[in-house]
Amino acid sequence: GSWNPMASYNTSPFVDYAETNRFSVVNQAGLWVSPGRGILVWTPVVLLLLPALVRSWRSLPDWSRALVYGGIAYTFLQGALNRYSGGDLFYGYRLGLEFLACATPALALSAPRLGRVGRALLGPVLGVQFFAIAVGAVMDGGFVPTGDAWQHNSFVLVLDKVGPAGYLTVALAAGLGALASRLWSKSGTRDVTAGT
Repeated sequence: GSWNPMASYNTSPFVDYAETNRFSVVNQAGLWVSPGRGILVWTPVVLLLLPALVRSWRSLPDWSRALVYGGIAYTFLQGALNRYSGGDLFYGYRLGLEFLACATPALALSAPRLGRVGRALLGPVLGVQFFAIAVGAVMDGGFVPTGDAWQHNSFVLVLDKVGPAGYLTVALAAGLGALASRLWSKSGTRDVTAGT
């Protein structure tokens, strides 16, 4: 009968965690680089596009930069109020999704400023990234428990179960991504951040 910004969540676990973990470097790092839940592990395209983002930063629209700042602040607060693993029984990450939603416009607008190596890697990285995330959308299993998020990765667990065919499919995903990237570059792209 009253407004609650926590929706149906019980707030006491967040309050208890925040009181005992004012600032945990491990928790903050876990959001970004842990094998089981790390944003940069599951979406390496962010790392690949980072140099282009730095080069494009001043010419990006203000709203896209504000979104990046908001996404970073939100993720930092998640690391302060919640454990980085986000819980059990899910595939990949979940606490980094808001950051990705906020960073996507700036990263996409920066893509035309990728260097030669970045352009060559973009397609294969996106292909493998898409495949790794899609596996969790269509298969059960590979769930990394909270305590193992620094040691295991859900996608690798699934590949180990599938065997050589899984690794062959990863190579196929990288090849298809490379082909798509080549077709994209031949179609001609325009740098929207460079002005008219």
